[in-house]
Amino acid sequence: MKKRTHKILSWLLTIAMVLGLLPAMSLPAAAAEEIYVTHVDLQMEAPKDGMTAAQYAATVGIDNKHPLSYNVLEVSEVNCYRIDDPTFAQVGKDVSCFVEGGVYQCWVKVILSNDGYSFDRDDSKMTVLVNGQALDNYDYDGLNGGPA
Repeated sequence: MKKRTHKILSWLLTIAMVLGLLPAMSLPAAAAEEIYVTHVDLQMEAPKDGMTAAQYAATVGIDNKHPLSYNVLEVSEVNCYRIDDPTFAQVGKDVSCFVEGGVYQCWVKVILSNDGYSFDRDDSKMTVLVNGQALDNYDYDGLNGGPA
């Protein structure tokens, strides 16, 4: 009788373990769902006179603390163009060195560091901030005036 009870308990334990694994087996399907990032918060300061584009790019940061950033955002590339002086030799080209008093336009490419995430393509759901100020003119696919 004791051997039979031990065998039944063993079977019950095996069935309980198999049933306990069933929810975990569905995790890969749930993990495959796309998660949409809807919050981007860039932190930038004005460049200093004589600073190179690479030095300036190193100062541009991203705040991943917001829950809708999912801590997966990285600054990949920064391109700056001088737009105030048509005689300046580098208008429309990457700036080699910033000049005091110059007016520049900068493109910051933000990428997602993990698979399974993408930017929400619905503009009404996206919040893009630069130094806490909302940015309405942003480009999420490089087709609206951003560098290729």
